[in-house]
Amino acid sequence: MTESESNSEELTEEEYTYHTDEDQSLSEAVIWAVSAFTGRETITANANGTQEALEPLFDTIDPDALDSLFQTAEDRESMVGTVEFWYCGCEVTVDSTGFVIVTKR
Repeated sequence: MTESESNSEELTEEEYTYHTDEDQSLSEAVIWAVSAFTGRETITANANGTQEALEPLFDTIDPDALDSLFQTAEDRESMVGTVEFWYCGCEVTVDSTGFVIVTKR
């Protein structure tokens, strides 16, 4: 295996891309993407708390602000851009097209 092949595989294992469903908010998409990437539950699975769950998103970023970030008035063009932040040890990039990219750095 060459070094470039090794780096390519590491990149694949270290990044996860998720596309938001039409009826899903960006904050929900972030939670599901990080959950899928890390293998952690979205909430504590039992009363003992033995299943490791994600930290609340609102401890990192305001979910309502994230959800409204790319919304515009109906008579205006859609806002274009990205927002990046750290959540549960991952770098999360959300873009205006509904893609959520989760990276372990």
